[in-house]
Amino acid sequence: MAERYDLAAIRRLVQEYFIDDDFDNFCFDHFREVYRNARGLSFSQRIRYLIDYADTRDQVRFLLENIRLLRPDKKTEVLLLLGENSSPTSLQSPSIGV
Repeated sequence: MAERYDLAAIRRLVQEYFIDDDFDNFCFDHFREVYRNARGLSFSQRIRYLIDYADTRDQVRFLLENIRLLRPDKKTEVLLLLGENSSPTSLQSPSIGV
């Protein structure tokens, strides 16, 4: 069974921690399919697209762990969303058709 996350809290976290170009770079680096398919959408729409993409593919943990690595100043918030205080699992990009 897939883990359940507070997607509204994750959306707020992403909105707070990224500006437009940084978000696009993050998607390019970690979620290439989102980067390609979300072009032309507003910033808010791209954030929702990413979260939905990660949620429907059981990649929310991967999303949060990469945010934590990119923004170590926000480690506590991300760990709370992950529901843990332990070290991250492997951060290799999940296999997707690119």
